[in-house]
Amino acid sequence: MKKIFTILVMTAAVLSCSKEVSVDKTTAGLNTIPMSFTVSCQDSKVFMNEDGLSLSFAPGDRISVFADGTNYEFTTEEGGSTAVFSGEAAEAEIYYALYPYSEAATVENGTIKNITVSKSSAGAGTGSFNSQRAVLVAASTSNSLEFKHVMAFLKITVPEEITDLKEIVIFNRDSGSSNTAGALAGTFNVTPSLDGAPEISVTAPEFQTGFVGPDGSENPVPAGVYYIPVLPAQLTIKKGIDLKITFHDEFVGRAFDGHERKLERANVYSLGTLKKTDEFVFDGFESGADISSDDYTGNTGALKVVANPVQTDVNPSNFVLKNDMSGSTNPTSGYIQVKTASTNGYIKFPSSVRANYNKIRVKMYLGTNAYYPRARRGSNPAAHPALLNGVAVTDQASWEANVKTDDWNIMEWNISQIDGGWTNMTNMQTVEFRPFVNWDGNNMDGFDETTNNRLIYIDDITFILK
Repeated sequence: MKKIFTILVMTAAVLSCSKEVSVDKTTAGLNTIPMSFTVSCQDSKVFMNEDGLSLSFAPGDRISVFADGTNYEFTTEEGGSTAVFSGEAAEAEIYYALYPYSEAATVENGTIKNITVSKSSAGAGTGSFNSQRAVLVAASTSNSLEFKHVMAFLKITVPEEITDLKEIVIFNRDSGSSNTAGALAGTFNVTPSLDGAPEISVTAPEFQTGFVGPDGSENPVPAGVYYIPVLPAQLTIKKGIDLKITFHDEFVGRAFDGHERKLERANVYSLGTLKKTDEFVFDGFESGADISSDDYTGNTGALKVVANPVQTDVNPSNFVLKNDMSGSTNPTSGYIQVKTASTNGYIKFPSSVRANYNKIRVKMYLGTNAYYPRARRGSNPAAHPALLNGVAVTDQASWEANVKTDDWNIMEWNISQIDGGWTNMTNMQTVEFRPFVNWDGNNMDGFDETTNNRLIYIDDITFILK
C-alpha cells in the first residue's frame, strides 16, 4: 500500500473582473423594473493563463443584485464569456451584487451578509475551477459594476496514475483557537467597495475545506487540475497548510507544509502534484522556520533549526535541526521528543494515518563524537536502531564498523523496538530520540572536543509504511 505525499510549493497571481450594467427603464414608476446586466469578465482568470483556461458563464448561471435592501435574482440564458443577466429590481442610488446568487444573502448598510462556502465540495472541477464557489462582489452608483474576487484559490494536480482517490481535506493548522480570521470556509459577510478591495468578516468559521469525486465520495476523484476556493486568511498561517488524503480502501495519507504564509484574495497558491511514496516525512525542516511546540519538545534551549553545516549526497538539505547540549558538562543523554498526536490545532500525523506505518528513519550527523543514539516512547527502555546506514546493528562492533564520522548517518528503528506489543504506530503519541548516550545507554558526562562535544544534528524524520 502506498501513501500520498505532496511537495507544497506556493505561487501566486492576481485576478481581476469587470461587469457592465444596462438598465431598461421603460417601465419606470413601478416598484421594480426590468433590467439587464451585460456581464464582461475581462482577464478574470489571469491566474489560469498558464493552463490555457478562462472563465465562461454557463446558461442558467445566476447572480444576486441588491437594491434598496432587497435581494433580486438575475439569470443568463446563453452564458459565455460575455453574458446578459436579466431580471427585475427596484431603482437605487447604489447597487450591490453577488456571484453566485444566494437566496440566503441579505444586504445591510452596504454589507452583503450570510454568504456561505461549505467546507466540502463534490466535484471541485477537473481541469478548471468550481465557479459556483468563486465568490465575486461589486458595488456601483452607475451602470457599470466592477466585480472583485473574494476568495483565494488552492491549486492541486492529481496525476493519471492516481485512480482511487476518495477525498482531499485541507486544514489550516492555526485553527486551534477561535480566531475567525484564519477560516478557510464557512459563513461570512462582505462589504464591497466602490473603489477598493472588499472587506471580509467571518461569522461562522470552518478551518478546513476540500473536495470529493464529481458526484460524491463514492466516486473517485478524476485526474486533473483543481482550483479550490478558500477564504483569504486575514492572518499569517504560521504552522502551514495540512492535507489529509483518503482512498477508497480507507487508506489515509498525509501531506504537510510548515511554511508561514498569508492567503490573499484574488491569488492562486499551487500545492503541487500529488505523488505516491512509501514514506511520510514528518519533518525535513526545509522551510527554515524554527520548530513548533505543537510538534516537538526537548532539552530547554537545545533545539534549533539551522543551516545544514555538512551538505553531502547523503543529506543535501538546506536546513536541519541542531541539538546542542554544549552549555553544560553535567551527565546527559539529551532528548528530542516528536509529538505525533498533538492536540493543538490540526495534527499532521493522526492515528488513522499512523496505523499504516511501522518504521522510523532519521538522519543524524554525529561527527567524531562517540555517541550511540537510541529511541523510545514514554518510559519504555530505549533501543539502538535496527539498521545503521543499511547494515543491521547487532553489537557495538557492528556499530563501530558502519558509523560515519564525516557524513550523515541513516538510522532506522522498527516499531517493535519502541513497544514490543505494537505492529504499527496507531497508539504512538510521541517518539523520543536520546542521542547523547554510551553504548550501554548511560548518559554522557564531561566534555571533549573530539569525542564528546555535545553537539549533533538531525534531519528528515521519516515514517515508513509497513
